Amino acid sequence: MLHAIGKLAINLYLEKIDCEYALEETPSREALHLAEIAAFGLTSRKAGYELLKHWQFEPDVWQPIRQQKRPMYASTHVLSTAILTLSLWAVDNLSSFDFEAKLPMATRWAYKELNFNPDERAGLIDEIRFEFNDRQNLFSMLI
Repeated sequence: MLHAIGKLAINLYLEKIDCEYALEETPSREALHLAEIAAFGLTSRKAGYELLKHWQFEPDVWQPIRQQKRPMYASTHVLSTAILTLSLWAVDNLSSFDFEAKLPMATRWAYKELNFNPDERAGLIDEIRFEFNDRQNLFSMLI
């Protein structure tokens, strides 16, 4: 849940210097990171893991965030990195899942590391949708 904390840090910084920047209009996660580098000299991913490291979170929390650019080369915290990699893929595919689409290399790696069968990805997406809707319904009852 903390993988995007760097976005919050960048937004707070922009508010502090009274600057507006429309990063949310970027078409993909990688395009967003390129825009962040162009605008700030670092990605929200780097800002996030540095912030969590500075706050003395356990490496199991910030190391997977640090390794997200090339998760297949993770030398430590491999399972946590694989979980984050697969979670990010699931979020990207939650609204419009295409079973015929080729899995990105990092996602195939994450499936392998977690001993999941990539052929069962439609079921995984359905299960995530169900859980998401269930939590959304529970949350709406609180409001």
